[in-house]
Amino acid sequence: MSSLAEALFYRLYNSYLLQKSDLIDNYRMIQELYQTSPKSLLSLSTRNIKRLKKVQEDILEGKHSLFSSGLNCGPVVDICKNEKTDKSHVDICLELAKNPHLLEPFTGPINYLTLEYPTLFGPIDLMVLSNKTAYIIEVKTDTANHAIIGQVTKYWIALSLRLSINHYDEVRIITACPGYDKIALIGLKDLNAIKLKISKPFSLHILK
Repeated sequence: MSSLAEALFYRLYNSYLLQKSDLIDNYRMIQELYQTSPKSLLSLSTRNIKRLKKVQEDILEGKHSLFSSGLNCGPVVDICKNEKTDKSHVDICLELAKNPHLLEPFTGPINYLTLEYPTLFGPIDLMVLSNKTAYIIEVKTDTANHAIIGQVTKYWIALSLRLSINHYDEVRIITACPGYDKIALIGLKDLNAIKLKISKPFSLHILK
């Protein structure tokens, strides 16, 4: 019964991530399992139980979107100066790949790092595994704008769809940019992303 609970959970969660039309049907299957065998859901990990509660809350509220962003706060006028790095995108990614210690203050000890990690929605600049957490690292060479929100959200969905493989049990986002406009900051906060600022000469500093 525990394997059935896990299979039904991932079926439901993947429908939720992809906003598929069978979301409600999959939710009802989980409900039926719970009604016939309430203890079966206890076999799910703590993280997956939290994910299941989040899906349930959104369904009951009639809100199937992944994130409730503060972007619906009225018009935003942003006169943020466009900042640029003194290195190319390729150079920055290679620098981080060759020197993973630069990322470890934000990720913890790195067990695995790869460049251009392929996903359903295109390659991730760098993907890092640390303590069962997968980190999406998105690099920009100029000031990040609204486009970065959709980009990293798609990568988050792509890696979350692979949770059932059990190579990691959480997905987090890290962005490394020379600057961020106001919309990017609001959206990335909603995604609980770790925002890093690239400074000259090359170094990384966290933005609170």
